[in-house]
Amino acid sequence: MFAYGIFFTLATWAVAGGILWFLAYQFVPVGFETPFSKAILILLLSTIFASVANACLGSLSAVWLILLNVAFLGLLVRIFLRITLIRSMATSITFFIVMVCVLGGIGFILKQYNYLPASAHHSRSQKS
Repeated sequence: MFAYGIFFTLATWAVAGGILWFLAYQFVPVGFETPFSKAILILLLSTIFASVANACLGSLSAVWLILLNVAFLGLLVRIFLRITLIRSMATSITFFIVMVCVLGGIGFILKQYNYLPASAHHSRSQKS
């Protein structure tokens, strides 16, 4: 079961890295290089930042934390891929929209086939 968790985590990172790489490839000007390894590095740094920001600034609303994460991801894309701020923010915003749609779609499919973990089956009304 542990190996399945590692495989799922690595597959999720690969898919997210592929989506970020594809979006960056679409938004950069012709002639710029967008290596997949930089997309994975950007995601790793963004995940670390999101975890630290959530731990330190947990009192902020979720909207502000999401905006902070989008801005930081855009800054990382700008630094690592050396593109303009407008293009990096467009990449960052589009990435977050695509990831919300992908994760929402996965959750919808898992709910349709009743393949959610046991902890997800309990609603709030059952806990009281």
